[in-house]
Amino acid sequence: MERLATVRHLIDSAEHPVQALERVLDFLRIEMPSLLWAGIYVVRARRLEPGPCCGTQGNGATGGRELALRSAFSAAVQQEGAGLAIPVLSGKEVRAVLALRSGRPEQDFTPAAQELLAEVAGLLEPLV
Repeated sequence: MERLATVRHLIDSAEHPVQALERVLDFLRIEMPSLLWAGIYVVRARRLEPGPCCGTQGNGATGGRELALRSAFSAAVQQEGAGLAIPVLSGKEVRAVLALRSGRPEQDFTPAAQELLAEVAGLLEPLV
């Protein structure tokens, strides 16, 4: 998959983990122009801490956090309306959650798109 190779390159060429996460979020916004918001929530001491994000806060941060909480504690992809949350796993442990909000979820969150996003989330594991 060419898009995964691009994500790997963005991660490998970053100077530090936060920059790598920011680059991946920017890439997702370019690949999915109808994304309103994308962010990473890191799990620390059984709490979600906000990480890098892009987009308008009013377009997803609040609902994204609630969905991310469900994803973090179920270790499963969660979709609700225009929001999608994908756990970043290390073995069976959730290390972080990739949260997205779209203006066109029927287009951005197809099964094929969710498969790609799950693979992207897998690439984020060493960064969180």
